[in-house]
Amino acid sequence: MTDATDHPRGRLRAALDAHWPILAVLAVAVLARAVVAIAYAPALMFPDSWSYVGAAYGDSHLGGIRPPGYGLTMFALEQVTGPSLGVVTALQHVAGLGIGVIVYALLLRLGTGRLIATVAAAVVLLDGYAIALEQHILAETFTTAAMVASVALLLTTRSALPLAVAGLLLAVAVLMRTPTIFLVPFWVAYLLLRHRPARAWVAPLLGLGVTLAAFMVVNQAQTGRSGLTNADGWFLYGRTAALADCTRFTPPAGTEPLCEPPGHAGRPPIFYVWSPESPAQRHYGRVGAPGSDDELRAFAVATLRSRPLAFAQLVGEDLVRYADPSAETPGGSDGAITLPEEPRTMPGWLDVEARDRYVPGYEPEVAAPAGLARAYAHVVRFPRPLLVVLVALPLVALVVALRRPRPGRRLAEIALLSGGGIALIAGATLTSAFVVRYMVPALPLLVAGAALAVAELSRRPGAGPDSAAARRPAADPTPPRSP
Repeated sequence: MTDATDHPRGRLRAALDAHWPILAVLAVAVLARAVVAIAYAPALMFPDSWSYVGAAYGDSHLGGIRPPGYGLTMFALEQVTGPSLGVVTALQHVAGLGIGVIVYALLLRLGTGRLIATVAAAVVLLDGYAIALEQHILAETFTTAAMVASVALLLTTRSALPLAVAGLLLAVAVLMRTPTIFLVPFWVAYLLLRHRPARAWVAPLLGLGVTLAAFMVVNQAQTGRSGLTNADGWFLYGRTAALADCTRFTPPAGTEPLCEPPGHAGRPPIFYVWSPESPAQRHYGRVGAPGSDDELRAFAVATLRSRPLAFAQLVGEDLVRYADPSAETPGGSDGAITLPEEPRTMPGWLDVEARDRYVPGYEPEVAAPAGLARAYAHVVRFPRPLLVVLVALPLVALVVALRRPRPGRRLAEIALLSGGGIALIAGATLTSAFVVRYMVPALPLLVAGAALAVAELSRRPGAGPDSAAARRPAADPTPPRSP
């Protein structure tokens, strides 16, 4: 007799019965995103957004002050739909849902069980902070989707083509958002550790390396520079300028006007980069002005060499602020992940010149469901103090593993997920500033790593989830031992 579950309807019914909790979470997540999309159609803008709009819809897609990947993605969508901001934000909401689904499927594949996987995915899917960010023309959502998909493929497959795609996706994430480069060492280390034989490294490393190399060649040919932006030096200068004391070092030639009086009160990085009153803007003019980036980078490096401990303390203090719910980004940059009561039209938020040139139909509006959207985003959001727990749990799992070693642990997977998430936040803070939204791309990795650590800590000594074979990472080709 044929089992009922062999019939397609039977298999569907069995899947619904098994996974109904995550389906319920997805339903709420879809509804929340629909309310935000209706209330703030077609898109919310942040001052950074106009750089991406110009890169996407302007004459030049390379050589701007932002990494080119997000603008190129918008440009590719334009070829299909025309310059529609609503299409971009709609796809970002779909990407946000996809990130949560990937986290759920990945954790199930790694053996955490449905309860832990559902809770972890719910943290990612329901976060009002991330949903608000998806409605903005900003690079974080697509970057996170590419990055999480890349890590998931690396953790769960041994086939050459999917691994090559994993490398390609990681390269795309780097091209969209520079701090993703800090994930690359963890990704490569896991590849070398878990994938055997060595020829298995070829496809993913080619996917990663060839994509980045191709970009650098094209960028060098078109702009004369191989870097991701023409403003990396500006941002590094902004990060270090508060510590600059020219009595401690000799400023590089041409940067003497950047020196401020000894004992000057340090300002936040946003001032040194964007304010017309900053020494850099007074000397060079606009951000990314020709010839300015290399000189600002040299000045920043000289500052770092003169005061390394002070810089380490500055970065450390900013990292701690991510777990403080009362800490806000100096200069109000946290506005990127809030839902406004009224349309944002003040200078910067609405660049009229860029709007009229690239998206002349855009008018910031706030529709009726906005009150509901704001209430949701205010209540259902990731509690920042929980970051301490997300970081601590993998460390506890590591300590326990060292004290009670046993085969089949997922320590390498935890290291990739949690270590990569920490590196993303630390790298962004190290090179730019403390900005609350920089936490968002790291959360799926941190949550997945902590969930995997909980699963490891909850297992009895000598017990596995199902069997020794189920415990073995999908990327480990070592055949299971016979019982």
